[in-house]
Amino acid sequence: MTALCVAYAMQIFGAVLCFKGRMWGVRLVIATALVWAIGAIAIHGPEIAAARAAWRFGFTSIADIAMIVTLALVTVFIA
Repeated sequence: MTALCVAYAMQIFGAVLCFKGRMWGVRLVIATALVWAIGAIAIHGPEIAAARAAWRFGFTSIADIAMIVTLALVTVFIA
């Protein structure tokens, strides 16, 4: 849980720096997005592959992970 709080704090701090026009804000947002994408794939990917549609709440949960990865990667490539 602590790692999630640190990641959220980094992302928020990066967004604040972005709004102030600082380049470090963009770097923090990109770094955090990469952590989200890689973490979601590494942690949840094998679980989803093993359980398929029976994973957690089914396709809703799988779509949540897919959206996290997609949005994180879009953030990296747009920034």
